[in-house]
Formats: sequence, C-alpha cells, structure tokens
Amino acid sequence: MSVSVKRSFLVAILIVPLWACSDELWAQETIDEIVVTSNRIPVPARQLGTSVSVLDSEGIESRGTLALADVMRQMPAVAASSNGGLGNATTLRIRGEEGFRTLTYLDGMRLQDPSAPQIATDFSNLLSSGIGRVEILRGPQGLAYGADAGGVINMTSRSGSEPFEVNLETQGGAFGTRQMSGNLTGQSESLDYFLSVADFDTDGFNNRGSDVSADEDGYENQTLHGRFGYALSEAWRFDLVHREVEGSNDYDGCFGPSGPSGDCRSDYGMQASRLGLQFLGEGFSHQLSYMRSSTDRQDFTASAPTFGSQGEQIRGEYIGSLTALEGVDLIWGLDYQEDVANGVGRDNQGAFVELLSDFSQTFFLTAGLRYDDNEDFGTNTSFRLSTAYLLETGAGTLKVKAALGSGFRAPSPFEIQYNRGQYAFAPATSRALEQEKSRGWEVGAQFDAEN
Repeated sequence: MSVSVKRSFLVAILIVPLWACSDELWAQETIDEIVVTSNRIPVPARQLGTSVSVLDSEGIESRGTLALADVMRQMPAVAASSNGGLGNATTLRIRGEEGFRTLTYLDGMRLQDPSAPQIATDFSNLLSSGIGRVEILRGPQGLAYGADAGGVINMTSRSGSEPFEVNLETQGGAFGTRQMSGNLTGQSESLDYFLSVADFDTDGFNNRGSDVSADEDGYENQTLHGRFGYALSEAWRFDLVHREVEGSNDYDGCFGPSGPSGDCRSDYGMQASRLGLQFLGEGFSHQLSYMRSSTDRQDFTASAPTFGSQGEQIRGEYIGSLTALEGVDLIWGLDYQEDVANGVGRDNQGAFVELLSDFSQTFFLTAGLRYDDNEDFGTNTSFRLSTAYLLETGAGTLKVKAALGSGFRAPSPFEIQYNRGQYAFAPATSRALEQEKSRGWEVGAQFDAEN
C-alpha cells in the first residue's frame, strides 16, 4: 500500500512559473515512445509522419495549474483563451483552428456538448486533477476520427503500479481559492482501477468596475472520475469508465427583464459513461465500445432562470487491426454517433481503413480513406497520407517527416435550429448550411540526440 499527502499554496495564480519554458517541459515525443492517437492503435513514434506531442503525469504535475486549459496552453502549437478565470468560457485552439474543431478524448470518451452553439469540448469546467497522460495530434484528422477533428487531444487518467495507492492533495490561494482532491489507484494480475474526486471553490472578485453592487464572481466545481479494467483472459479485456462534473459560475453582464444585470449565474452538469471490450491476439486486435454522455446547462439572472439547454451524445465504435502481415499493417474501423440538442437530433455513420507500411526500419508510409454519411448533410470523404524517414548519425537520429490530410465539420443542431427559428435574420434565413471542409499539410524534421 502507498499513501501520499501533498499541500501547496498558490500565492500568485496569474503568474506563469519561469521554469515552464524549460526544454523538458515542451514534451515533444521522443523517437522510441509509443503513441496511440495518430492511428488509433499503439505505434512507435519513430514511424509517425504526423506531429504528436506527449505530456506525462510528472509534466502535468510540475506545471502546478488547476485548469486543464492552462496545462495545454504550454504545449507546442496550442493556444488557449478565456473570458475570465476558471469557470468562464474557455477556448483551446490547435494550429490556429477554432476551438470547436478540437476533438477531445478522456479514457476513450468523447468530451463534447452537442447542445452548444457548435459541438465542442467545455474546457471551462475541465480540471487537471487525475489526468495522467496527454497526447496532442496536430492537423486535420478526419480519417481516423471523423467530424470536428481539426486537432485531437487524447487524455488518459492516472495509473498505479501497486495493488493499492492513495494520493491526497490540497491547494489554496488568493480570493478564497481552494481545491481538495484525492486519487485512488490499484493494479493486480487481472484488475486495474482508478478513482478521482476533486472539489474546487473560489470566492472570486468583482469582474466589472462599473458594477456598483461589488459582488464577488465565484466558481465551484465538483468532479468525479472512475475507471475499471478487468482482464477476462490473456486475450480478452473489459473496461468501464464513468465521469460526472458539476460546475456553477457567477459572472456579470447578462440581461434580465429590466436590462443588463451584474447578478448572473451559469450552472453546468455533465455525465458520461463508456463500456469497452478488447480482444488482443497474435498479430491482430478488435476493440468494441459504447459511450453515452449528457449535458445540462441553465443560466440565471437575479436567481431567475433565463435560458437552458440539454444535450446527449451516443456513440458506438469498432476498431480492428492486422499486424501479422510482413511489411504492412492494416487498421479499419466503423462508428455510429447520434447527437441530440434540446430534443432534436441527428446521426452520423462512418467507416475508415488505413494502411501502414514498414518494409524498412528507416522508411515508413501510411495511406488511409474514410467515408461518412451524415443525416443532415449527406456524405463526405476524408483522407490522410504520411511518411517518415530516419537517418542515423553518430550523435543521434534525424527524422524527416511529411503529412497531408483532410477534415470536415457538420453544422451543429443548434446552428440548424437557429437558422430556422424566429430570431434568425438575413442572410442566415436565406442560406442553406453546408459542411465545412479543410485540408492541411506539414513538412518537418526532428533530431533526437543520444544520451
């Protein structure tokens, strides 16, 4: 059994530590690392022509930030912006793409709110507590992930190496800011589990100088995350993941019956669950998963409800791989997704196949194609090509890489309903919404020096 307790005090929460710019914290992937985000199965980073950055639990903890967006903003080609502190609207952009084109996963679950103006991840209510690893895949990734993947953030929760480990942590700072969190991890021959609980609260401060009421705009967040895995045999494995988030944010500048108000509150609730079954044979694998999530938002002015929205996302997915062929690996997948916003929904069906060539130990190629059929916007075809070449030198390994890919985004149910609603105006009322399509390419080089 392992038990640890940590205390830290955030004296100046708005100042970025000087060590945040040190070389080791930029966390670019190393040549011999294994990543899963680029091709949906574990692949050595040395073979990738795409750009992936990796951050482990030590790197996350060393940054000392409570909001996950503040961790991400220090990664290459990632920018984060917010309307204020924790709890306020937060956007994360990869290579300059809009935030709603950033697709986010946690333990295999898509963290998306289909009831938002654009289907996107709500980073304003996402804490860093319990996160053990982050992989960031840059560029359009419609091939393996379908819609909304102008970049992909794939996160996994912490894991332990002992049968029972407990970690307790408390942090505090200015404006009544405090967080208490606890992580429970364990691993045995056939069982592994993780449970994380975090309680964040800040009194805040008055965000608007013109607000004569001088009220404090605080924020509260309670997050529960659990992961349970069981090896049924040497080949079969079962996984269960569940997550709940409750957030409440006070702010100024909303509108009530008598005009602008400084007494505003936004409540947010999210629940998500995922069931997964995996078969890993000699030279091939199969993964089957089912995920369901729901979100509930409610805005208040002077304690009176003004606007609310409810969203639900259902997703089923199958991914297969064949690695027994000489010089060639094959990956394929099928998925079905239903997005519902305020009772109005639509479905999307997709299929993809990708070929990975590793005839040589120094030259690698990938090529893939995807087909999607969206209930509202019809069919779409995505692709990706990539290559990587390794050159061994006396001082290390030089990798030259290139990638070309495409992506797309279908307008959200909210956007469709708005254009058809009574509050829409020209030119929106006279134009039919269409899918957004993108194409991106990159050429780069990476050098890893020998230790």
